[in-house]
Amino acid sequence: MFRSKKIAILVAGGVAALALGSFAFAAIPDGGGVIHACYSTSTGAVRVTDTATNMPKGCSSKETALDWNQQGPKGDRGPSNAYAADGWATLTPNTSTIVATRTVPPGTYAVSGKVVLKASGANVPLTTVKCTLIANGNNGGSGDYAYGTVWSDGSGNDIETTLPLENDNTANWLANGGSVTLKCKSPRTVGAFDATITAIQVETLDLQ
Repeated sequence: MFRSKKIAILVAGGVAALALGSFAFAAIPDGGGVIHACYSTSTGAVRVTDTATNMPKGCSSKETALDWNQQGPKGDRGPSNAYAADGWATLTPNTSTIVATRTVPPGTYAVSGKVVLKASGANVPLTTVKCTLIANGNNGGSGDYAYGTVWSDGSGNDIETTLPLENDNTANWLANGGSVTLKCKSPRTVGAFDATITAIQVETLDLQ
């Protein structure tokens, strides 16, 4: 009986030691994701340790403490995404006409566009045209506008205008996705040609 009890006690002690060892190693890395280790200045050997329990034992006077982050630093941002569209239209007098439009996924965007305006036909008096580059989401939108002038005489001479537009006030409006649209309005029939829209997705947009 005495021999059996001794064996039982040894087995129980071995199980307890294994449980204790499992508990100690479970804290590597620690709660902050940091791995702690000791570097032997004489042999170059490296071993990990748990600084909260010192199991395995902490660094001795002949060792140098080392810490590193298991996750590692954040890498550089990948390439930006660009979304583009082009179009043309004949502007109906006193009507806001869509010249080009493009849907975009959720994000922050720097949006730009351009359009060429030309009088339709001869003897078109000096005419001012307004074009707007609109960023629109499900919670509202913003726009950048510009004015251009067209004209033509009876001989076919004319004045054309190229309007550049830029809308960087998009952070609040396209966060959940939406559309970018170029519209123009004229009191007379005018041609809108070579219209382009470019929406570049960026990580941040510092609008001042």
